Amino acid sequence: MIPSLLAHNTRLQTIGWRLARANGPLCRNAVGGAGLMLSDLGKLDRPAEARSVLGIGGNLAVVAVAPGTPAQQAGIGAGEHLVAVDGVATADPASAYDRMDAALTARGSATVTLAAPRSAPRSVRIAGETACRGRFQLLVGNKSAQTDGRNILVSVELLSERPQDEEAAFMIAHELAHVALEHRRRLDEGTRNYVTIR
Repeated sequence: MIPSLLAHNTRLQTIGWRLARANGPLCRNAVGGAGLMLSDLGKLDRPAEARSVLGIGGNLAVVAVAPGTPAQQAGIGAGEHLVAVDGVATADPASAYDRMDAALTARGSATVTLAAPRSAPRSVRIAGETACRGRFQLLVGNKSAQTDGRNILVSVELLSERPQDEEAAFMIAHELAHVALEHRRRLDEGTRNYVTIR
């Protein structure tokens, strides 16, 4: 099951990164991006089993790295455990993403410390690329595509129903547009409403 999920993660991150990077110059909320996907294994039903399959000692795992991204160019691979960003220990994806986004946007680079399966930690420098803000995440058991204004969540079921990348990209781009246009913030502020047309 886990190898299958990793394949879906890679596909989602690859399509999402291409969209986010291509539209970076058009996004008001663009950031420096790295092109990797993080997941908190501690939130899975069987975290110990997931760590064992991946061969890592921590819960904060790199579960996907899109081809040609700054993360891949830095030598980061799926299955590594993220230990720290710029020397500060990270325990959850949100804080790790926030710290990377801030460093890549402000300085153009970040240093991340990782531990590969059964290896000592190592530090690598990532040079970010401008991309629309958006963190891609795979959903399991909830057939939907949605966003909370920052995280773009797409279910395994929907990805599986769209084997052509062009079809999947259309669905992912729709959710990325909500993020780029800051619809969540505008909804919260009352400056945007969803209207049902009958």
